[in-house]
Amino acid sequence: MTIYERKMEIVFDVDMDEVANHAQKVQGMLYDFGIAQVSSYNYTNPESRPNGYGFKETEDLKTTYALTDDNGQVLMELEYRSQAELAQEGLENYGIDSTIGTVQITKKMDKWMRVQGPYLGIFDGDINGEQDWYGKAQIEYDDNVYLTSRLENYGNTYSLIFTITYEVDKITNRKEVEDRVVQVPLAEMVRIRMTVEQALAKFSACEVTHTVDCETKIISEATYQCSPETTRLVMGDEEE
Repeated sequence: MTIYERKMEIVFDVDMDEVANHAQKVQGMLYDFGIAQVSSYNYTNPESRPNGYGFKETEDLKTTYALTDDNGQVLMELEYRSQAELAQEGLENYGIDSTIGTVQITKKMDKWMRVQGPYLGIFDGDINGEQDWYGKAQIEYDDNVYLTSRLENYGNTYSLIFTITYEVDKITNRKEVEDRVVQVPLAEMVRIRMTVEQALAKFSACEVTHTVDCETKIISEATYQCSPETTRLVMGDEEE
């Protein structure tokens, strides 16, 4: 089995210095357009977990343990039950009887949901392949073609990375193989790229600019750069 792998990285430069929680906001906007970020250990379709994305109400339950005397006066309040039991023991040594009670306080607040992970998958709308959510989200196409997409954030830089793999018994016609790894996942790559760029443009204080790096390798053979024509197909007319 020979694995043909193409990796395209689009690096977006933005200005998010004045935007709090920008990574969470970008994630929320992507979700609104049917694209979800997930972790490498995800195992369910995120469409069933809308409360994990965007600006949502959350509940924070805090539990403490209070020691009260026979008159109902609170003597102390401790974070762990084990601490309360030790304190109760110490009070008994001084002839003070006490009771341990559980205190629970629920705090509700709205906040941006944490970034679920770097891998991107499509849960809404038609796609040419089948979206697999188990583990690293990837789209599976006919004839052993796979697309994995991920979005990484480093301050004012976002990197969108596409990895396309094609598994064949052996490569007899390299041009035919190259055409396949370009054309088969192209619609999904363009959709993801355009949606990411739209989300970044919404929050960035400056115009979003980008650079593109693309390379192809055949496992056990040489690595070489993608053709400019291949890059233009994903980026539209921007590279011309």
